[in-house]
Amino acid sequence: MSDRISQSQWHITTDGSVIKSYPKALDHSDPQRDPPPGRKYLRYTTTRQVGLADLYALDEGLARSNTFFDRLSIVLRVPAWVGLVGVVLLPGVMRRRFERIHVDGGLASSTPEVLKEPEAKALIDTRGTISGSPSGDGR
Repeated sequence: MSDRISQSQWHITTDGSVIKSYPKALDHSDPQRDPPPGRKYLRYTTTRQVGLADLYALDEGLARSNTFFDRLSIVLRVPAWVGLVGVVLLPGVMRRRFERIHVDGGLASSTPEVLKEPEAKALIDTRGTISGSPSGDGR
């Protein structure tokens, strides 16, 4: 049984509701500080008459569930990190491949210079310019 569970207390009230009390939590923004004094109280309504054994079993069930979730999240984090590393590495690989295709096609780089329309039209209209498209249209 974890310290957190052993520090909690259950109380069954005369109206049938139950109250769980436990020490107030540490301030996670400043873990060096001591927790505030006192306890925190949570009240639950019940659907049937319960005993302390039922409430202790509830605590144990929640602890098992939390342990399972913690283990499952670790198992899922590993492929997530591998995927993230893969995605980070993959743009680099794809970029080099993209660059190589351009260079193999006779271009100096895959990074083009952006031209303003008048300058582009003047270059295209210059005598000796060869134009075409993959569909076979050209001049």
